[in-house]
Amino acid sequence: MIRDNKVLIAQLESMYPQVKFLFIGVASLTFVLLYVFWNKVETTFLLSWAMASTLVIVIRATFVVYSVKFLNMQNAHIHALIFALGCLASGMIWAFTSFLFLNTHDTISLIVVVILLLGSTAGSLVTLSAYLPAFYAYNVTILSPLAWVLIAQDNPDIVWIGILVVVFLIAMIGYSHSVNRSLKQYISLRFTNEKLLIEARKQRDIAEQANIEKSRYLAATSHDLRQPLHALQLYLSNLELLQTTSEQKLLMSKAINTSDNLHKLLSALMDVSRLDSGDVEVNIDSNDLGTLINNLAEEFIPLAQSQQIKFSIDSPHLYAYTDAVLLTRCLRNLVCNAFDHAQASEIDISIKNIDEKHLEICVSDNGLGISHLEKENIFSEFYQLKNPERDRTKGLGLGLAIVKKLTVLLNHPLNLTTHLGAGCQFSITLERSTLLPIACESSTDHIDLSGLFIVVVDDDPDICDAMGMTLKQWGCEIIVSNSTQALLDEFEHLNYTAPDIIIADYRLKNNKTGLATIESVREYFKCYIPSILVSGDSSPEILKAVENLKCDFQHKPVSATKLKRAVQNITTSHVK
Repeated sequence: MIRDNKVLIAQLESMYPQVKFLFIGVASLTFVLLYVFWNKVETTFLLSWAMASTLVIVIRATFVVYSVKFLNMQNAHIHALIFALGCLASGMIWAFTSFLFLNTHDTISLIVVVILLLGSTAGSLVTLSAYLPAFYAYNVTILSPLAWVLIAQDNPDIVWIGILVVVFLIAMIGYSHSVNRSLKQYISLRFTNEKLLIEARKQRDIAEQANIEKSRYLAATSHDLRQPLHALQLYLSNLELLQTTSEQKLLMSKAINTSDNLHKLLSALMDVSRLDSGDVEVNIDSNDLGTLINNLAEEFIPLAQSQQIKFSIDSPHLYAYTDAVLLTRCLRNLVCNAFDHAQASEIDISIKNIDEKHLEICVSDNGLGISHLEKENIFSEFYQLKNPERDRTKGLGLGLAIVKKLTVLLNHPLNLTTHLGAGCQFSITLERSTLLPIACESSTDHIDLSGLFIVVVDDDPDICDAMGMTLKQWGCEIIVSNSTQALLDEFEHLNYTAPDIIIADYRLKNNKTGLATIESVREYFKCYIPSILVSGDSSPEILKAVENLKCDFQHKPVSATKLKRAVQNITTSHVK
């Protein structure tokens, strides 16, 4: 019923813009009849007919103007009925011309009436075919009396004219039905397209909402994962100071390196999760690809030995512009893919010169290869070759999809050369750099923080414990608290002086934030206090708030070395 009303409204709306031309035509024909029959028909009848015709046109035109403004689903059938009745009224007025003005013994009268009535109906054909009841009400009402009057004559020639009028009417009816059917098909197709468009927009909105929810979930997951890793790195830094033998120091060094790699992996993974939303920060700089690949290769040497795979690298010290973390993530995924799925006996990572401005990193294997039909599919999310049972032990099928997204983000063209049974070669093209990478200062042994009064606020007991242990090792005086109010109560109870630095976690209990803590402590002591906000969330909103509060920001997990350097920088660059 609703769809029928919508179709009816569309029919009327397609007809209304053309009706004004029909009204103008009918009004013009009225004046033609007045001119032709002024001296042939009694003036009273002629003027009465003309006034009735004009009045019906005015009423119908007024109704159309009203209907255009107020037509809706509830009144569509009533408006259509009124329009059809208007057509019937106009048709009846013109039908009277066959009795009032038609004189079969007067050739001029016969020709004028027949031509005008046929012209009037022919002119209405396309317009009124949009709504068949209106077509029938107007055209059949006009032509049926004309045909009947002509066929009833004794003159065979006039009878034939009447028969031709009947044939014309039948042809008009057939053509009208064809036009009406085509219009309804067009309207139905339009509604179908509109429905598909609405559904597409609905699905888009659902997808966008799902993406928002995913981002929120990943933000929370990121925080939950970073908390224990942050504490772990601080514990390892303290444990490193207790090792005495060379073997212990070596193992501890490897543990710290593994923790650092885990930190980088987690950070990259969280960045990848935001790729689709465009919320990934890319830090393009000059990087030594040889060092990058050598560091990456060390992760896979034990795996290659255990699987008896010949793993080789060709990594000259060439420099290129890239984001080292994200590029390493790409290469790690490609190498993992080769080890896990290629069934290769040889895997190779190499750097090749292309021209003066470009070079490429290639990850090659001599494994199974990939068929031509599958080359594009393997970069789709959750798509896996030879895993129809969706065995999760074989991965989720995200590795190559992440590589594709990251290379697009980094503007590094990705190419795959492969033949079934002849292995694969993935190559990433980079822009060559002549600038040496900026060396990072690795040692902080010379930094002296002894005597600093530092306040730590975090609701995670492990982080509070590890942070306290670390700061004490550096000779700092500390207060560790799990909430803003507990910290302010301690200040009030023991009458402390203003601290040198505040280190606060962003997410605290009861939906409180470290930013609010920093503001409260500064307000309590009525002075500016250098502060460091620590968080696993680096959303633009948080970074903007940090900037407004004039704090330093450290992204979790924070190593002891990085934290020590941050404390030194903030104490030397700010004057209390």
